[in-house]
Amino acid sequence: MKSFIHLIAIVLILFLSIPVHGQHTSDFQIHFRNRSVTPIPNISELGLKSFTKRSTTPHAKFLIVIQFEEIPNASARKQLLESGIELLDYLPSKAYLASVRNADALLVLQKSNARAIIGLIPEDKIHLGLLTKAASFQEGKGAAEQVKVWVNYPTTFTLQEVKNELKSIGLAILSEEHAHYQIVELDLDISQLKALASLNCVKYIQEAPGKMKELNDKNPAYSKSNVLKSNLTGGFNLSGKG
Repeated sequence: MKSFIHLIAIVLILFLSIPVHGQHTSDFQIHFRNRSVTPIPNISELGLKSFTKRSTTPHAKFLIVIQFEEIPNASARKQLLESGIELLDYLPSKAYLASVRNADALLVLQKSNARAIIGLIPEDKIHLGLLTKAASFQEGKGAAEQVKVWVNYPTTFTLQEVKNELKSIGLAILSEEHAHYQIVELDLDISQLKALASLNCVKYIQEAPGKMKELNDKNPAYSKSNVLKSNLTGGFNLSGKG
Protein backbone atom coordinates (compact mmCIF):
# COMPACT_ATOMS: atom_id res chain seq x y z
CA MET A 1 0.00 0.00 0.00
CA LYS A 2 2.87 2.36 0.81
CA SER A 3 4.37 1.78 -2.63
CA PHE A 4 1.03 2.65 -4.26
CA ILE A 5 0.74 5.86 -2.20
CA HIS A 6 4.29 6.67 -3.29
CA LEU A 7 3.27 6.34 -6.94
CA ILE A 8 0.19 8.52 -6.50
CA ALA A 9 2.37 11.20 -4.90
CA ILE A 10 4.70 11.10 -7.88
CA VAL A 11 1.84 11.22 -10.36
CA LEU A 12 0.40 14.25 -8.59
CA ILE A 13 3.70 16.10 -8.91
CA LEU A 14 4.19 15.08 -12.51
CA PHE A 15 3.44 18.61 -13.60
CA LEU A 16 3.69 20.50 -10.32
CA SER A 17 6.75 21.57 -8.28
CA ILE A 18 6.49 25.33 -8.85
CA PRO A 19 6.85 28.27 -6.48
CA VAL A 20 3.58 29.91 -5.53
CA HIS A 21 5.09 33.33 -4.87
CA GLY A 22 5.65 35.71 -7.72
CA GLN A 23 2.88 34.35 -9.94
CA HIS A 24 0.77 36.81 -11.89
CA THR A 25 -2.32 36.51 -14.04
CA SER A 26 -0.14 37.15 -17.09
CA ASP A 27 2.21 34.29 -16.24
CA PHE A 28 1.44 31.46 -18.65
CA GLN A 29 4.51 29.35 -18.01
CA ILE A 30 3.66 25.67 -17.59
CA HIS A 31 5.85 23.69 -15.22
CA PHE A 32 6.25 20.00 -15.95
CA ARG A 33 8.23 17.68 -13.74
CA ASN A 34 11.33 17.86 -15.96
CA ARG A 35 10.95 21.15 -17.86
CA SER A 36 9.07 24.44 -18.08
CA VAL A 37 7.53 25.95 -21.19
CA THR A 38 5.52 29.05 -22.10
CA PRO A 39 3.34 28.09 -25.06
CA ILE A 40 2.69 30.50 -27.90
CA PRO A 41 -1.04 31.16 -28.44
CA ASN A 42 -2.13 28.90 -31.29
CA ILE A 43 -5.89 28.49 -30.95
CA SER A 44 -6.98 29.40 -34.45
CA GLU A 45 -8.36 27.42 -37.36
CA LEU A 46 -4.92 27.44 -38.99
CA GLY A 47 -3.10 26.53 -35.78
CA LEU A 48 -5.45 23.68 -34.89
CA LYS A 49 -5.46 22.25 -38.41
CA SER A 50 -1.66 22.41 -38.46
CA PHE A 51 -1.52 20.48 -35.19
CA THR A 52 -4.04 17.94 -36.50
CA LYS A 53 -1.96 17.32 -39.63
CA ARG A 54 1.12 16.63 -37.48
CA SER A 55 -0.76 14.06 -35.41
CA THR A 56 0.50 10.54 -36.07
CA THR A 57 -2.82 9.04 -34.97
CA PRO A 58 -5.52 11.56 -36.01
CA HIS A 59 -8.39 9.13 -35.45
CA ALA A 60 -7.28 7.73 -32.08
CA LYS A 61 -7.47 8.99 -28.52
CA PHE A 62 -4.44 10.88 -27.27
CA LEU A 63 -3.20 13.11 -24.46
CA ILE A 64 -2.46 16.79 -24.87
CA VAL A 65 -1.97 19.91 -22.76
CA ILE A 66 -4.53 22.68 -23.17
CA GLN A 67 -3.94 26.11 -21.64
CA PHE A 68 -6.79 28.54 -21.09
CA GLU A 69 -7.02 32.29 -20.67
CA GLU A 70 -9.06 31.57 -17.54
CA ILE A 71 -9.76 28.28 -15.78
CA PRO A 72 -12.94 26.82 -17.37
CA ASN A 73 -16.01 26.49 -15.17
CA ALA A 74 -18.18 23.38 -14.86
CA SER A 75 -20.36 24.38 -17.81
CA ALA A 76 -17.36 24.91 -20.09
CA ARG A 77 -15.83 21.60 -19.02
CA LYS A 78 -19.10 19.84 -19.79
CA GLN A 79 -19.24 21.35 -23.28
CA LEU A 80 -15.69 20.23 -23.96
CA LEU A 81 -16.49 16.74 -22.70
CA GLU A 82 -19.50 16.48 -24.98
CA SER A 83 -17.23 17.47 -27.88
CA GLY A 84 -14.69 14.77 -27.08
CA ILE A 85 -12.22 16.59 -24.82
CA GLU A 86 -11.97 15.50 -21.18
CA LEU A 87 -9.89 17.65 -18.84
CA LEU A 88 -7.90 15.50 -16.43
CA ASP A 89 -5.12 16.93 -14.24
CA TYR A 90 -4.60 20.64 -13.58
CA LEU A 91 -1.20 22.06 -14.53
CA PRO A 92 -0.18 25.49 -13.31
CA SER A 93 -0.58 27.88 -14.95
CA LYS A 94 -4.17 27.65 -16.22
CA ALA A 95 -3.56 24.44 -18.13
CA TYR A 96 -4.88 20.88 -18.07
CA LEU A 97 -3.69 17.52 -19.19
CA ALA A 98 -6.55 16.48 -21.46
CA SER A 99 -7.69 13.30 -23.16
CA VAL A 100 -8.91 13.98 -26.69
CA ARG A 101 -11.22 11.60 -28.56
CA ASN A 102 -9.60 12.39 -31.92
CA ALA A 103 -7.73 15.25 -33.56
CA ASP A 104 -10.88 16.72 -35.14
CA ALA A 105 -12.33 17.31 -31.66
CA LEU A 106 -9.72 20.03 -31.13
CA LEU A 107 -11.58 22.38 -33.48
CA VAL A 108 -14.13 23.02 -30.72
CA LEU A 109 -11.43 24.90 -28.79
CA GLN A 110 -11.99 27.90 -31.06
CA LYS A 111 -15.32 28.40 -29.30
CA SER A 112 -13.80 28.17 -25.83
CA ASN A 113 -11.41 30.46 -23.97
CA ALA A 114 -8.48 28.18 -24.77
CA ARG A 115 -5.17 29.95 -25.31
CA ALA A 116 -2.81 27.25 -26.56
CA ILE A 117 -2.28 23.54 -27.04
CA ILE A 118 1.03 21.71 -26.77
CA GLY A 119 1.91 18.08 -27.28
CA LEU A 120 3.62 15.99 -24.63
CA ILE A 121 7.14 14.71 -25.22
CA PRO A 122 8.35 11.39 -23.73
CA GLU A 123 10.46 13.22 -21.13
CA ASP A 124 7.28 14.76 -19.67
CA LYS A 125 6.04 11.30 -18.75
CA ILE A 126 9.15 9.67 -17.29
CA HIS A 127 10.50 9.89 -13.75
CA LEU A 128 13.86 11.67 -13.61
CA GLY A 129 15.66 8.63 -12.23
CA LEU A 130 14.61 6.52 -15.20
CA LEU A 131 15.48 9.33 -17.60
CA THR A 132 18.99 9.42 -16.16
CA LYS A 133 19.40 5.68 -16.69
CA ALA A 134 18.14 5.94 -20.27
CA ALA A 135 20.46 8.87 -21.00
CA SER A 136 23.48 6.96 -19.66
CA PHE A 137 22.65 4.04 -21.92
CA GLN A 138 22.23 6.27 -24.99
CA GLU A 139 25.57 7.97 -24.30
CA GLY A 140 27.28 4.60 -24.00
CA LYS A 141 28.07 5.18 -20.33
CA GLY A 142 25.73 2.47 -19.07
CA ALA A 143 24.95 -1.08 -20.07
CA ALA A 144 21.57 -2.15 -21.42
CA GLU A 145 19.43 -3.46 -18.60
CA GLN A 146 15.97 -4.75 -17.90
CA VAL A 147 13.86 -2.54 -15.66
CA LYS A 148 10.48 -3.12 -14.10
CA VAL A 149 8.27 -0.05 -14.34
CA TRP A 150 4.86 1.08 -13.26
CA VAL A 151 2.84 2.73 -15.99
CA ASN A 152 -0.05 5.01 -15.08
CA TYR A 153 -2.72 5.45 -17.76
CA PRO A 154 -5.77 7.77 -17.87
CA THR A 155 -9.26 6.64 -16.92
CA THR A 156 -10.31 7.47 -20.48
CA PHE A 157 -8.40 4.41 -21.72
CA THR A 158 -9.58 0.86 -21.06
CA LEU A 159 -7.14 -1.83 -19.98
CA GLN A 160 -7.64 -3.56 -23.33
CA GLU A 161 -6.78 -0.36 -25.21
CA VAL A 162 -3.60 -0.12 -23.15
CA LYS A 163 -2.72 -3.72 -24.00
CA ASN A 164 -3.28 -3.05 -27.69
CA GLU A 165 -0.97 -0.02 -27.70
CA LEU A 166 1.71 -1.92 -25.77
CA LYS A 167 1.47 -4.78 -28.25
CA SER A 168 2.10 -2.34 -31.12
CA ILE A 169 5.67 -1.81 -29.82
CA GLY A 170 6.25 -5.39 -28.74
CA LEU A 171 5.52 -5.00 -25.03
CA ALA A 172 3.16 -6.87 -22.72
CA ILE A 173 1.89 -6.31 -19.19
CA LEU A 174 3.76 -8.17 -16.46
CA SER A 175 1.23 -7.51 -13.69
CA GLU A 176 -2.31 -6.09 -13.52
CA GLU A 177 -2.44 -6.11 -9.71
CA HIS A 178 -3.12 -2.35 -9.54
CA ALA A 179 -5.10 -2.03 -12.78
CA HIS A 180 -8.12 -0.77 -10.82
CA TYR A 181 -5.96 2.29 -10.08
CA GLN A 182 -4.96 2.59 -13.78
CA ILE A 183 -1.49 1.18 -13.04
CA VAL A 184 0.18 -1.75 -14.77
CA GLU A 185 3.64 -3.20 -14.36
CA LEU A 186 5.99 -3.91 -17.26
CA ASP A 187 9.41 -5.47 -17.64
CA LEU A 188 11.35 -3.85 -20.48
CA ASP A 189 14.78 -2.98 -21.77
CA ILE A 190 15.87 0.53 -20.82
CA SER A 191 16.26 1.28 -24.54
CA GLN A 192 12.47 0.88 -24.96
CA LEU A 193 11.61 3.51 -22.37
CA LYS A 194 11.00 6.46 -24.68
CA ALA A 195 9.02 4.34 -27.14
CA LEU A 196 6.77 3.37 -24.23
CA ALA A 197 6.40 7.00 -23.12
CA SER A 198 5.44 7.98 -26.68
CA LEU A 199 2.27 5.88 -26.59
CA ASN A 200 -1.03 7.77 -26.45
CA CYS A 201 -2.23 5.78 -23.45
CA VAL A 202 0.77 6.47 -21.21
CA LYS A 203 0.38 9.15 -18.57
CA TYR A 204 3.42 8.55 -16.36
CA ILE A 205 6.21 6.00 -15.86
CA GLN A 206 8.25 5.29 -12.77
CA GLU A 207 10.46 2.42 -11.68
CA ALA A 208 8.44 -0.27 -9.93
CA PRO A 209 8.97 -0.10 -6.16
CA GLY A 210 10.62 -3.12 -4.57
CA LYS A 211 8.75 -5.41 -2.24
CA MET A 212 8.35 -4.09 1.28
CA LYS A 213 10.58 -5.67 3.89
CA GLU A 214 9.08 -7.29 6.93
CA LEU A 215 9.50 -5.02 9.95
CA ASN A 216 9.20 -7.90 12.40
CA ASP A 217 9.54 -11.67 12.33
CA LYS A 218 6.26 -13.56 12.16
CA ASN A 219 7.40 -15.93 14.89
CA PRO A 220 5.47 -14.93 18.05
CA ALA A 221 8.48 -15.65 20.26
CA TYR A 222 10.72 -13.30 18.29
CA SER A 223 7.98 -10.67 18.18
CA LYS A 224 7.66 -10.70 21.95
CA SER A 225 11.42 -10.56 22.28
CA ASN A 226 11.60 -7.53 20.00
CA VAL A 227 8.98 -5.73 22.06
CA LEU A 228 10.83 -6.49 25.28
CA LYS A 229 14.09 -5.13 23.87
CA SER A 230 12.58 -2.03 22.25
CA ASN A 231 13.21 1.35 23.87
CA LEU A 232 10.34 2.90 21.88
CA THR A 233 6.90 3.64 23.30
CA GLY A 234 5.29 0.31 24.21
CA GLY A 235 8.65 -1.46 24.59
CA PHE A 236 10.36 -2.36 27.83
CA ASN A 237 13.99 -1.65 26.91
CA LEU A 238 15.11 -4.99 28.44
CA SER A 239 18.55 -5.94 27.16
CA GLY A 240 19.27 -8.82 29.55
CA LYS A 241 22.09 -6.94 31.21
CA GLY A 242 21.14 -6.80 34.87
